[in-house]
Amino acid sequence: MPTEGLPLRIRSLGDLAHRQLAEPGIRLQVAAVFDRVVYLSCEPRDAVVDFPHPGMVVLSHPDIPPGPLNITLNRWPDWSALAVHDRVQSDSHALNLCGHQLVHAGLPLWGSCPDWQSLPPIGGLADALHVGVSECEHSSAFLALLYGSETLSTSRLGRTLDRLGEGLFASDERLVRQGAEELAGLGRGLTPAGDDFLCGLMVALWYRGLAAQTPVCNWLYSSAAPRTTRLSAAFLSCASVGALNQSWLDFVQWLPDFSAEHLSGKLAPLLAVGHSSGADMLAGFAWGLKPA
Repeated sequence: MPTEGLPLRIRSLGDLAHRQLAEPGIRLQVAAVFDRVVYLSCEPRDAVVDFPHPGMVVLSHPDIPPGPLNITLNRWPDWSALAVHDRVQSDSHALNLCGHQLVHAGLPLWGSCPDWQSLPPIGGLADALHVGVSECEHSSAFLALLYGSETLSTSRLGRTLDRLGEGLFASDERLVRQGAEELAGLGRGLTPAGDDFLCGLMVALWYRGLAAQTPVCNWLYSSAAPRTTRLSAAFLSCASVGALNQSWLDFVQWLPDFSAEHLSGKLAPLLAVGHSSGADMLAGFAWGLKPA
């Protein structure tokens, strides 16, 4: 169905995007403009907020799956007039940019957090992931290190993971923070590989029930976020509270019906994200499943 003449509106609103937009006095400006997404930085009026603050919302093309920070539109207009650092008018009712009013008040929210407590642990999942990943193409140095022939302890990265694993095992805040600091910002691009790995690790900690019982995800997030890009810090914030995009939400909700036969097909959407971002996040998830 043609959408060219339709009024521009929000089709899907992520729960963490709404939470930020609803804050009194929130200040928004354009952080980056791409073909199918526009990143808007969000500065809260108050320095102290009651949850890890992503500091970002994402205007998204209709074809992009939902996510916690996404404001998915019903059609994609020409945003060529937008420039980085442009201020965006916003109040508790709507966003206003390029002559479009995008009403967000009162919309149903897309929920990004599964019912973590209802997800039963799957015995042998880590081993099954090893087999499943070996059947898939990827460009992740983390996956290659985890599942390749090189011994983890022989590399600098491996030694970092050893220390981080020791910290997680002992609930040692110092070691956990040190590991997060060493991984934060490791790699190139808007979401460096080390940050993607940490996101996957936090998803694993939520899946195993450890994130709800200890402050470990807060240690990881608060140590890594100041040392990386603003966009990557936003995604770390989401992972720290167990908030997932559609692909990961589908994956973890499928786990109660896990079958090795279908694993490769379920991994494909995760591995397809970015050049290696999805694979690096999967590596963090797989590594985080190991016993502690």
